[in-house]
Amino acid sequence: MCAALTGPTTAAAVSGSFRQAALGGPASLLFSTFMADDTKSLALGLRRRDPEMLDALIEQYQYRLFRYLLYITGNRERAEDFFQETWIRVLERGHQYDGKSKFEAWLFSS
Repeated sequence: MCAALTGPTTAAAVSGSFRQAALGGPASLLFSTFMADDTKSLALGLRRRDPEMLDALIEQYQYRLFRYLLYITGNRERAEDFFQETWIRVLERGHQYDGKSKFEAWLFSS
């Protein structure tokens, strides 16, 4: 399980592979690959259940997703629960993302 699934606002949420990317490590190429919503790379990474891809996706979308869930639920604890459940679904159902739509749309409907 990815360390970033523990919550959107903790320092521990940023996994080791993302820290490597921020410092210009090997994951930085992966992160820059989908910054422009390269749906083919996303779909491939999710089908492979690539942990570096998941870490980078969480880093990119965690605040937007959490704010959305907080807005919908009106409750921080429920939003945190839904946040974790959403990323677990992404991990479990990532192979279903076909890359035909924007990842964000698929994520928010998960």
